[in-house]
Amino acid sequence: YESFQIAYPNINAEWVCCNKGLSPLYYWEDETDILLKIPVELEGMYSTKEIEEMVLKEITHLRKQIEVQDYSHIFFTLNGKMKAEYLDYILEQNKPVKNLYQMFHSVYVSTDYGASVISKENIRKAISAMTEEEKKELIEAKGKLPEKVRIYRGEGSASQGYQNAYSWSLDPNVAVFYATRLSSQSGRIIVAEVNRGDILCFGSTSDQEVLVFSENIQMQQRYLKQLFQEERCKKSENFSLFFNNFFKEKRGISSSMSI
Repeated sequence: YESFQIAYPNINAEWVCCNKGLSPLYYWEDETDILLKIPVELEGMYSTKEIEEMVLKEITHLRKQIEVQDYSHIFFTLNGKMKAEYLDYILEQNKPVKNLYQMFHSVYVSTDYGASVISKENIRKAISAMTEEEKKELIEAKGKLPEKVRIYRGEGSASQGYQNAYSWSLDPNVAVFYATRLSSQSGRIIVAEVNRGDILCFGSTSDQEVLVFSENIQMQQRYLKQLFQEERCKKSENFSLFFNNFFKEKRGISSSMSI
């Protein structure tokens, strides 16, 4: 605290907090909801006075943005899970947010881990803020799906369990990727079905992601990662076809291989 005050005398040290990770110091101005990183890691390239000037300039800029309900700065000033935590906080406070649904969607798809910290209530707030055009596009996209939609989720050791998660995919290949991208043996594939009308919205296009509340899914089966390390899986040119055939073959799967 004292060393920070000496190095950065014009930044209120009472509003500086520590964070575990690559960016250790953040400035949190509770009165205005300003949250931004203090780039102390640049001290080898810039003087503390120069860094202080950068931070003060950014604080002034963010105050002006927040005055017009623009919170887009969180994409540039926050990392990973912190973006989702900050958005959840803003929504919890019922702060007016410019382009709320677009903000939520961008935060969600850009957060690899931790997006589930956004509460269901706040997700509903964001979804309800869709423009009429966005609602129309969602209805049209969901209309292309069958009434009962099969969805897939891949989980590794660091993943949020499906019971508390929102993200699923229409593509089994995506589920396999997320279950097997790390070396942990605890990866698993979850297969479920959901009524088309219970899909909240679509997420990442490349992942064919859909957002669904867990209470609306009908579980089908859960498979351990080891099942997908078979040679025929590795050699399969069309994994979607392989997975669908595999699923049909393994309906009577033994308890030692399922979860």
